[in-house]
Amino acid sequence: MKTLKNALLALLSILATVIAITGIAAYFTESDIDQNCQRIVSLAQKTRAPPFDTAQIALLPQPVQRFVQFTFPNGIRTDIAAVEIDMKGLFRRPKTEPFNHTTAHQTFAVHVPALVFDALTSIIPLIWARAYDVYAQGDMKMKAKERWLKKFEQSDK
Repeated sequence: MKTLKNALLALLSILATVIAITGIAAYFTESDIDQNCQRIVSLAQKTRAPPFDTAQIALLPQPVQRFVQFTFPNGIRTDIAAVEIDMKGLFRRPKTEPFNHTTAHQTFAVHVPALVFDALTSIIPLIWARAYDVYAQGDMKMKAKERWLKKFEQSDK
């Protein structure tokens, strides 16, 4: 009976440790994503849009001119520095056939090349992958983590 009790306590201790480490890792991942989103918005606010010039639009090919006129009937807005988009749907991960439920968020600067894309997608029931890409000031960082501590990372400068 004492051996069973010790084994159960050991199992519960291991489970509690895994849950704690997973929670801490998730906290730092979310914090990293939030900091990068704030960085993108800050970069965007420091960059001004060039003045809109209808003469430049007139130099574009006719199909492009029609597209710009259709898309921006009141002219191109220059007062927007950054945009945030929330997305939800089914997504197929690379090298897989089934589609999985996914939520995603994107923050990007309008007048300077900078963005953060992050997504949370199910792999199997109760196991989720958290991935994000950051591009700012010429540096690209890509990270993905399974919620059970497996980590993939790539960074290009």
